[in-house]
Formats: sequence, C-alpha cells, structure tokens
Amino acid sequence: LKIGFDGETVVWSTNGANAAVMLRSVDNKDRWIATVDLPGAALKPVHRLTDQAWVNFDNSEFGWLPDNTTLWYLSEETGYSHLYTLDGAGRTRALTQGKWEASDVAWSRDGDTAWVLCNRKDPGSYEVCAVNSKDGATREVSKLDGGVEDFRLSPDQRKLLVHYSGPY
Repeated sequence: LKIGFDGETVVWSTNGANAAVMLRSVDNKDRWIATVDLPGAALKPVHRLTDQAWVNFDNSEFGWLPDNTTLWYLSEETGYSHLYTLDGAGRTRALTQGKWEASDVAWSRDGDTAWVLCNRKDPGSYEVCAVNSKDGATREVSKLDGGVEDFRLSPDQRKLLVHYSGPY
C-alpha cells in the first residue's frame, strides 16, 4: 500500500473540518479514497476501485464541494471515467454516465456546476462540458470539432481558456 503526498493525494475541505486521502496498491490494481476521522485519527474507506489489469491514475481527481461535507471524485467503475458525489449522509450519486469519459474537473465556487473535459460524440473527440451538480444535466459548452486538449476556468468563472488543436 502506498500513500504519497505529491499532487492531490490529500485534500482538505475549505473549512478544514474534513480531509480525504487517496491510497493505491503497489501493483496499481487497487485505489481507495478514504475520509479522515480527525478526532479518532482513523481512515474511513468510502470508495474502492479495483481492476485485474491496472487502475488508470490519470482519472483519479477528487475533492470537496463548497458545502464542506460532499466529496466528489472520478471513478472508472463502469469502464468509463465518470464524476460522482458522496454526500455527508453516505449517499453516492453518478453525475455523469454513459459510454464516454469525464476528466479534468473544475468546480464553480458555489458547487452548482462542474466543468469537465468530455468525449460524448466519439472516443477521440473532446469538448468542455458543464455538469449540473443537482441533477447531472450535462451540456457541451465548447464546439471546437473535438479538438479540446485542456481548459482553465477564469477567476470570475464567466470564461474558459481552451487549449485546442486542429486535425493532426
């Protein structure tokens, strides 16, 4: 079992009341997300992803929503990388689903919208999608013929800076 402190392997809620940690097996076949019981100094596993071949760590983002009690994470448990939430009562919800993938998550300050890189049209065609955190409604917000490689949300959250590439 490995736990690293590089990148985003430990994430605190904004108010500092909650922490979550990602752990992985040495052979890369298992990944766990656990919350930290701070008073009890113990880990509580909340999600496990396992694969006989290997777990893709490119889609291992996670964090806390602004309510400081809802954990969000990416998981390939269906065979595709999708966005999930786990609320304070322990209820898990898939915000995205289908035969496409979500990655590179950026949340609005109020936690109502997640912007993700998505390939809903075909496996090699990526756009930026907006996902509603209440009902999972997903819509493409870029229309660049699938050539989006990366994006950043502006500080006022009204614009996207998009790294786009035309046909190779």
